[in-house]
Amino acid sequence: MARDEEDIEYIALSYGSSSPDSKSAAPRLILKQLKFDVHEKTGMTAETPKLSLPKPLIRVGGITRVRTDWNDVHVYVLSPWVRRLVVERKSLVTVQSDLIPLLVSRQFKGVVATFGSTADPEVVDDILATSPDLVKEDLAGPMLDGDNSMRQRPRSSGSSDKSVQSDQEYTVRAHVQKEAVRASTIASYLHASREVLTRASAASDDPKSPCLNLPPDTQVRSKFNSILLPGFRTGEKVTLKSTSVGRNCKLGAKCRLNNVVVMDGAIIGDNVILQNSIVGSGCRIGDNCNFNDCQFAPGKEIPSGEKAKGDAFS
Repeated sequence: MARDEEDIEYIALSYGSSSPDSKSAAPRLILKQLKFDVHEKTGMTAETPKLSLPKPLIRVGGITRVRTDWNDVHVYVLSPWVRRLVVERKSLVTVQSDLIPLLVSRQFKGVVATFGSTADPEVVDDILATSPDLVKEDLAGPMLDGDNSMRQRPRSSGSSDKSVQSDQEYTVRAHVQKEAVRASTIASYLHASREVLTRASAASDDPKSPCLNLPPDTQVRSKFNSILLPGFRTGEKVTLKSTSVGRNCKLGAKCRLNNVVVMDGAIIGDNVILQNSIVGSGCRIGDNCNFNDCQFAPGKEIPSGEKAKGDAFS
């Protein structure tokens, strides 16, 4: 999907191998900066925008790529100690704007540095001693560094059978896949739904094409890029374009639906026009209604004859 200018970011990924396409560990995220911030300082001058990438962040023998076409879809997997970091550092307000930049910038300095000098030392010690991913078993054995070199484990002063790796750097990694979309708005959700419908339609024409695991008795209308899940009932002269209909739905006669998601158990009356809209599960829409760019909450009942554009019925 096209992105707004303020959403485009410079993202730098560091690969341990000289080939980014190898099946080694996921790349390390070492820079994540809005393009708007990089260019803002030079907007009123003739200077060329500069992107600073410190040399210590670049792996020796690896490769680093900086691109602007990667998109943060806001799906994060966090270690348990990071949740406690959020609790302790009251200044962290949002995940994307505060937490992720902090983790990226402090990952080479270690956990203690990430908590900062204002954190309660006793709380930090407790976190280091009790977090599973920060406590290593087998005190006497060697351990692997990030570069796979061997070094002796440091002794822990508080336990005889565990070692707290308080000075060990952690890693912020990224998962890159060919296609992904963040459905954070009604428009992007409908766009993602259309993409799924397109693939479902293509799979119905080519049995060998990998696609969704559609349940039996699903009706795929490839010509109009639409699917109807099992249990649906439709009246006469129903027109569907780029529309998905959930299980056990009922569509009245002469309905016209274009770019619509109808969730399970919804009932739509006769002669209803719906465009660019989402109908929640169990919703009931009366006869002779006309809606464009609308959303209907689950279980909502709409009387006959209603018309609206750009509204949310909650």
